[in-house]
Amino acid sequence: MDQISHRYQPPPGYHIFKLRVADLPDKDFIEVEISADQISTYHDFLKFCCYEFHIPSTDYVEKIRKLPSTRVRNDADIKRFQTFESFELVLVSPERLNQAYAGLI
Repeated sequence: MDQISHRYQPPPGYHIFKLRVADLPDKDFIEVEISADQISTYHDFLKFCCYEFHIPSTDYVEKIRKLPSTRVRNDADIKRFQTFESFELVLVSPERLNQAYAGLI
């Protein structure tokens, strides 16, 4: 008898994404389930990712990359997201962050 594998599907209106922070020694992903209503904009998705990784500010994120090699840029990109896609946050280098804040002082 053939075995049929059933992949979990989130409830309607929800997505499951795999997330990680780029260039860390730990290359593992986390899986998150979120309502599409909660991430209707680029900024919403960025804030959500920062929350999941306890990143204190969106200023620490240089870009969001949809793997393997697509930069997420705007709200239209967010609307095309599909369940089970993988993303990583590329953080700003400490030097660039210090330069940016030095200009504010």
